[in-house]
Amino acid sequence: MVGLLESLMTAGVVDDQTGTPSNKNAEARGLGLANVAASLSGGIAGCGMIGQTVSNVKYGGGFRRWPQGGCCFH
Repeated sequence: MVGLLESLMTAGVVDDQTGTPSNKNAEARGLGLANVAASLSGGIAGCGMIGQTVSNVKYGGGFRRWPQGGCCFH
């Protein structure tokens, strides 16, 4: 539940910064499906981080797929 709230809050912050709306329902469904898939494959469920997302937007990471690249550096 906390992860969902954090993801929706992050989406709201990015909406304000970029001036573009996001689909909060799609965000919630995607997070839920990803967490179920992670747990079924032995992984750990998670959610988007506000700090990383805001930094990506601030420094020019404006593509929807940009956060996927962040996993390569953690």
